[in-house]
Amino acid sequence: MSYLLVEADSLAEARSEAQKKTPQGSTIIREYVADTGGLHTIVATGATIEEARMESEKQLPANFTLIDKQETESESKSLRVSANSEYEAREAARILTQGTTVQTADLVVPRKKGFLGIGKKTPQYDVLLLKKATVTIKYESKARIEVTIASPEELTELKITSLIEKLSLKPPPLALYHPENKKAMDEIKQHGKYALKPLLQALDGSDEEARTTIIYLLGCIQQTKEQIIPIANQLKHKSSRIRNEAISVLGKFAAENSTDPEFLNYLKQAACDANIQVRREAQKILGSLNVTMPDVFWYTGTNTWDEIADAFIALEIKKPAPDFIGLDRQLQRFSAPERHGAWVHVAQDMQSIDIEKSMRCYIEALYNNPIPNSVAWGWLSGMNNAKMNVIAPNSHKTQQVIEELRRKMRPICE
Repeated sequence: MSYLLVEADSLAEARSEAQKKTPQGSTIIREYVADTGGLHTIVATGATIEEARMESEKQLPANFTLIDKQETESESKSLRVSANSEYEAREAARILTQGTTVQTADLVVPRKKGFLGIGKKTPQYDVLLLKKATVTIKYESKARIEVTIASPEELTELKITSLIEKLSLKPPPLALYHPENKKAMDEIKQHGKYALKPLLQALDGSDEEARTTIIYLLGCIQQTKEQIIPIANQLKHKSSRIRNEAISVLGKFAAENSTDPEFLNYLKQAACDANIQVRREAQKILGSLNVTMPDVFWYTGTNTWDEIADAFIALEIKKPAPDFIGLDRQLQRFSAPERHGAWVHVAQDMQSIDIEKSMRCYIEALYNNPIPNSVAWGWLSGMNNAKMNVIAPNSHKTQQVIEELRRKMRPICE
């Protein structure tokens, strides 16, 4: 953007001149009126005439034509006032002498009570007043305006920046997008490559809602080197939602950046991400590029028993030989009810893959915590699936029953 200062005899003429000096195709987007022009009057005051002059000079514009100047020196005078207190004396003097400042108020005649009201006197004060020095200047000046001019490209960027501000709007209940948010996204997409610069400028300063959407929009623009690393840098963000969006977009640009060491380094770090979806997508991208992946265990980044179970289901359960031994080892640091919950969770997802392994997972759940009201008893007695009936319906729900069944079917984690 460019800036232009214009002077003319009137405000209308200044605006007309600014329009003439604006390059073809560009637009004035902002105007600041520094001086309306015409005849002006300044009245400045001070304790001394020098102070009043200095104050008047501060108010004068750079260019003006002096019409008239009048100066009045400061003046002190004393006024005797009858009042019940110094405060009342000061106030009375101030009201009686407009435009002056009270300097001091000295008691000169004290209060006299008198006798039975006879001879009573109100205190009197001598009040010293200061009438400030005054400088009055009449002058004439030209109208002066400062305008900001934007080229067509800059105007487009400003419009996009305004649209980006709407991306933080939270969607109403049961909706994926806020109506204004969705409208803004569609308009930004239409600008194509012109949206790249304002999107990148807004990326790091946006909240989670807007940042996720900005990453998505950057993925909709034809790839340039300029946008890849800023998107990849979002893989370091604490929000798993933002990291998931970033890895999803980077997958679109992987083939064109397969030899970029910085890009590959970001992917390798994401391959060890605590979030399962981010980790799996990063490993998938690296695999498609035939890049050697770092040694990453399926449970990398997990901290709770349910995170361990989710990671196992997402990354191991469909393998020919899932790592049940590793699952058992990872669960050992948790309580019996938590270990039970993890094995039940895995067993339920295993049912559609391998019924026998599913039963052995239910057995492992009860082996860790044989609570009578566990859903595992129902599954193993065939109540939900006849093919899984390995316990008689009238069997006692005890640790001994489960241990015998576990020996018979062999522990799944050995």
